[in-house]
Amino acid sequence: KDIPIPKTKWENIREYRKKHIKTIAKLKVGESIVVKDRTRETVRAYVSWAMMFLRFKGLKNSKDMYLIKSIDKKTQRVWRVEW
Repeated sequence: KDIPIPKTKWENIREYRKKHIKTIAKLKVGESIVVKDRTRETVRAYVSWAMMFLRFKGLKNSKDMYLIKSIDKKTQRVWRVEW
């Protein structure tokens, strides 16, 4: 009774992805976040989705962009920078 059903692996991945995309979209110029347990290619997709979200909302300034640096193979840091 009152014990939640455990989430599936895909539900956890989806929530992790959404959380990071929202955070990336909210970054201000000069701020950064670390994304753990994801490859550079995956984080690049997160950044792309965040940029699409911002363009859809009409908030994307064409001078803003993101820089991704690998800390190691599975840990990435994303900065919002001004071009």
